[in-house]
Amino acid sequence: MKNKTLIFLFIFFCNSLFGQDNQKLEDTELKEVNRVVLVFESALKKSDASMLKEDLSSKFSCMGYSAPIAEANVLPQILNQMPKGKIRIVNSSKTKEGNYSLDIEITPMQVPLIMDLDSNFKILNLNQGTSTAAPVKTQSVLKNKPERISLPFHLIDGFILLDAEIEGKRGKLMFDTGNPNSFLLNNNFLELNKDKKIGSGSVGSGQRLEVYQDEVNNIRLGLDFQIDFQTVKHANLGFTQLGITSDLMGFVGYEFMEDYEFVIDYDNQIIEMYLILDNKENQLYSEDEVVVELDFSTPFLSNIPYVDFDCNGQIITASFDTGNQGNLHLNESKTKEFVKSGVINEGKSNGIYGQSAKVTIYTMDNLSYNGVKLDKIKNMMISENSGIPITETNQFDLGIGYQFLKNYRSIWNFRTKKIILLSR
Repeated sequence: MKNKTLIFLFIFFCNSLFGQDNQKLEDTELKEVNRVVLVFESALKKSDASMLKEDLSSKFSCMGYSAPIAEANVLPQILNQMPKGKIRIVNSSKTKEGNYSLDIEITPMQVPLIMDLDSNFKILNLNQGTSTAAPVKTQSVLKNKPERISLPFHLIDGFILLDAEIEGKRGKLMFDTGNPNSFLLNNNFLELNKDKKIGSGSVGSGQRLEVYQDEVNNIRLGLDFQIDFQTVKHANLGFTQLGITSDLMGFVGYEFMEDYEFVIDYDNQIIEMYLILDNKENQLYSEDEVVVELDFSTPFLSNIPYVDFDCNGQIITASFDTGNQGNLHLNESKTKEFVKSGVINEGKSNGIYGQSAKVTIYTMDNLSYNGVKLDKIKNMMISENSGIPITETNQFDLGIGYQFLKNYRSIWNFRTKKIILLSR
């Protein structure tokens, strides 16, 4: 079966970090620090948090979360999502309390992290790092943002595709909350300059990307939305042309939508976006339309909401992404456990998304949030069957996309961290 599933799009950019060790450690200290870093590197490459169990402090925290959640939930997710590479120590220092602070990076992507060790060389904290080099950023998507943007869309295999014109060439852009950029364009479809390479990355389904930066003079979306000049990132996204539509020009992502509250209506196939203003409240719905308000967190990436649901008394952790058709992120043993407990029901189909193929599909009947029972989710596949690696330590179970969202009109607000589900 031709692979059409794009689960998440994670791009890691090559910003140069500076500096050498700002305080020399004793040889015995340096040996222990290097040992811990090598163990962390091995755990990262294998996405296996259990390899770090002996090297974690009882006070371990990760990305703002403290024990036991940090070890049981957050660390496994971080190891699964981060790119696989070697770990380089950029800076190291010893504090007055006798602890050790390390600025490290994952090479060659140069993803910065901060790791703190206690005096016994146990990992106290793992957090996002910052680059002291000027970050690579695209020009702001709009200088004077319109208060309202109306975007009709086509629906192809559950993906939201917007009619677009870029420098006179017409095609479609995917509206993808899982993409961190304002625009990520397809240089397999558009003629874009590859002189300025800014990084590398990958999509959730495994394809590697080389990311470049260029300027385009005109982008049009819908009937009346236009940007006259824009600095954009671009990569060879030719696999999306084969898997989704031949005229896919790229993605519209989080940087474009983060200042807007927006309504996705799959029935009418339109997205209405309203600029979030301090002195004005957008009236997008009446109370009698609300099915439930979902409060989400963004513990890993600011554009990926996470929500904990209940299903048959079991907590189901779900990530939200409009570039996701809907998937189960389960290994074989957990799939069997969920089927046996009735969390999911297994079935067979001779086709999915218009393709002839014998596939195993799953439904989830009893998902609820704060006691509110939600509509059945149908036609989900295990993401492993779509090329996504599954490990024993993964802690998110459900990728929420089209198969769930089509049951509602949904309102997204990354400022308030709410997704409001409205009746259709």
